[in-house]
Parts: sequence; structure tokens; C-alpha cells
Amino acid sequence: MNCQKIQDLILTDYTDNEAPEAVRRQVEEHLAACSACREFEAAVREKAVRPLQEAGRAEAPARLWSRVTSEIFAQQLKPAPAGLFERIRDLARAPRPAFAFSTVAALVIFGILVARLPYFTGSAERQQLAELAIEDQIDYFAYGNGWNGTDTLDMDIEEIFS
Repeated sequence: MNCQKIQDLILTDYTDNEAPEAVRRQVEEHLAACSACREFEAAVREKAVRPLQEAGRAEAPARLWSRVTSEIFAQQLKPAPAGLFERIRDLARAPRPAFAFSTVAALVIFGILVARLPYFTGSAERQQLAELAIEDQIDYFAYGNGWNGTDTLDMDIEEIFS
């Protein structure tokens, strides 16, 4: 094994005495031959392992412990959901802000897609015909004398979409 692999093992399983025996032997053989890794292992033990071993055990205050145990008991005493709907509802619970944000985002995306739908449907030829019909009608009303109910336009939108 190379030095990098040995140092990774020293930082993890070897120092914690969790490495398998075969790996442990390989690390010890490497440490016997490599002074840089021996120094690294000594520094890890000095800076990381020893302070943790010398640290005292911190005790939680009694009132905190009583609150934790009472909450555990309250959760255990809570009745299980009766039906399938209640079980699914409990699984699908999301925090209200996250649910509200995801709902709004979905509605905005849906609205954009629905608004853009006419541009995505139909062939390109059909869309060009529709644009020409609209331009023709705009020109007729802009430059004509108005529509008297009997005149016909050059191109009728209803003909295009029927």
C-alpha cells in the first residue's frame, strides 16, 4: 500500500481499532518501514485521539433527560393510524412552507405550459396560416372603412382551424 492509503486508514479504521486483522498487519508493516507515516500516526494519536480519551464525560441536566424520556413515552403511547388513508397521510406529511412553495411552483409551471400550449400544437404551416390570417384581419380593420357585417376577409381564422 502507498502512503496515502495508509494515512487514510490511520485516520479511520486503524486508529479506532476497527480495521480487519489483515489490514492492521499491512498498516503495521508499512509503519515499520516508513518514518513519514510513523510520524503521521503519532501526530494523529497526539492531536486527535488523546484529547478525546482525556475528555471527561458530560452529563445531561436532569430536566433535559426527563423531557426526552417523557417525549419518548408520549410517542409510544400515541395510537397508530387506523386506516390506510391515515398511514399514507402520515407518510406524506411535509412542513407547511415546503408544501406551499412546491404547490406554487407546480402551479406556475403548469400555467406557463398551458399558456404556451397553442404555440406547441399543430404544424408549422398551420401556425403560419394563423399568423397570416391575423395580420390580414388587422390590416383590414386598420386600413379599411370598418366592418359592416357583410364583407368577408381574404382569409378567415375559422377556416384554418376547422
